[in-house]
Amino acid sequence: MAPQERLEKPYQEELKTWAAFLKAYRAQDWDQCDILTLNLQRMNAKKYLYEMYSQRVASMRLLPFDPEWDGATNFETK
Repeated sequence: MAPQERLEKPYQEELKTWAAFLKAYRAQDWDQCDILTLNLQRMNAKKYLYEMYSQRVASMRLLPFDPEWDGATNFETK
């Protein structure tokens, strides 16, 4: 990308929404994550990352809240 002040307005909004998503994700605020991923997918439907995180949030929602979780994902397989 580029320095934020040099980005076009739509990209600035997308980056701002992505930062809000990451904050909600790390806080395990799954309802807010769902809203933000929907908004991100509307902004950039071709970006697979947003679909991937939408699916990850759906699976994380099934787990109990973990105050020690740092946002990292531990993969069991390659």
